[in-house]
Amino acid sequence: MVQKALAAVDAVDWPLVRDCYGPAAGLPDLLRATLSPEVEERRSALAEARNQVRHQGDTCEASLYVVPFLVQAALGAPGDREAFVYWLAWSCDPREDAETERSGFLGRVREAVAGQFAVLAPGDGHASGGVPPGRGRCGGGLAGAGR
Repeated sequence: MVQKALAAVDAVDWPLVRDCYGPAAGLPDLLRATLSPEVEERRSALAEARNQVRHQGDTCEASLYVVPFLVQAALGAPGDREAFVYWLAWSCDPREDAETERSGFLGRVREAVAGQFAVLAPGDGHASGGVPPGRGRCGGGLAGAGR
């Protein structure tokens, strides 16, 4: 599964994507470092990468492209699963109104994460592919996960 996370990183032309500070060319290295065997390197990379894709309430374009990586990392890095699931929930920020959020990416990120619920929590018996009724938005399905 870690290979799938790395493939998700490699599938994006990062210099053409913008993070909160400009072109996201350095983001792939940070994402790879979140899978490091070294605990401190992993935690530092997680904090820095999260900051680059969502800073001071702004959701940037790179947030959208990070979702497939986060899902695969959550599945393949069981020691840090909670950190990756938390990042997914944090990306959705249920306190923000996607209609008025100034970047315009928050709603798209929420939909991308919601589309992955069945992958993250399959087989719970719900007809919606693993997503309990009323949990199709990030704020309800992942909020509080991994804290």
